[in-house]
Amino acid sequence: MTGKLFKGLFLLAFILIKVSCQTPKKTTDNSEQDNGAPPVPEIYDELPFGAPAFPDTIHYELPDGYILKIFLEGDEHFHLAKTIDHFIIVMNHEGFYEYAAYDDQGLPQPTRIIARNPEDRTDDEWLILNSIKRKP
Repeated sequence: MTGKLFKGLFLLAFILIKVSCQTPKKTTDNSEQDNGAPPVPEIYDELPFGAPAFPDTIHYELPDGYILKIFLEGDEHFHLAKTIDHFIIVMNHEGFYEYAAYDDQGLPQPTRIIARNPEDRTDDEWLILNSIKRKP
């Protein structure tokens, strides 16, 4: 009896999960839907709604334990990371943020210089940062 009950409950749970995961079919005509709400124009399916990036300073811990203060700009489709003084930064394969300079095509390229907060930069880092191309 317990085996049949278990199989029955398992089958019921499977059916409920399958039914709840199905997406409702989209109506293509302009008639009212079953719930009484007017249909949404199809153009809304094509619009790129993006959620904005986190608006405050982020304290990001680099692999060496250093806390880098950064901002994110953009949305979930396109975003840039910047230092608090607006230098573009990109993450390398080791998890460190590096300063970026724009190439001739207007794309940010890593400079191999690990990003630091303005108060922690060396004179050599400032010299290099002041010479890189910051905007396309």
